[in-house]
Amino acid sequence: MTAETLTGVIKPWLGPVGQSAFYRQIGQADQHFTGEIESKYGSITRSVLILWGERDEWIPVTKGRQLHAAIPTSEFYSIPDAGHLVLEDAPAMLVSHLIKFLA
Repeated sequence: MTAETLTGVIKPWLGPVGQSAFYRQIGQADQHFTGEIESKYGSITRSVLILWGERDEWIPVTKGRQLHAAIPTSEFYSIPDAGHLVLEDAPAMLVSHLIKFLA
């Protein structure tokens, strides 16, 4: 992403209020909460679109594939040359997949 975009992404997390909120959010990111509902993924009946950046260094694309395998009604696409913020890294590809899915 561009330096300007990166600045916009991190700006809300700067300063005392933003830093406190950031650390609170990270502290709440616990696999326990996901584990509580994972067993229900197989009962999802609505169509689900999963788009995942192939270069996501925060949550690897293998997790996206696992999610897809657990949700029988899902479609999965990995997005080349995109990291965690697919919207910023590959907006055209993201919109293309969304348009097809919602059609």
